[in-house]
Amino acid sequence: MLVENGVLHAYPDKTVASPDASLTLTILNIKRLTLGLTDAGSLLGSGDLISTGDAAVLVTSAGHFDQFDRGFPLVGGRPEMKAS
Repeated sequence: MLVENGVLHAYPDKTVASPDASLTLTILNIKRLTLGLTDAGSLLGSGDLISTGDAAVLVTSAGHFDQFDRGFPLVGGRPEMKAS
């Protein structure tokens, strides 16, 4: 995975020989983390998240994502066009 311009990109079947850090978890738990329904500490404690490597890299990486309030209009409506 790669984070670029605040967007997480995933490339199936592409791996790095020696990553600085890695996380192993299900897609369901990734979604739960993204929605704020759980946190990494809880998943680590339950064994649903496995972390290897330098955890400091993961903490730093988290700062690359934007945080929005629930209901924040990421895409707004367009103003009506007046006929000319």
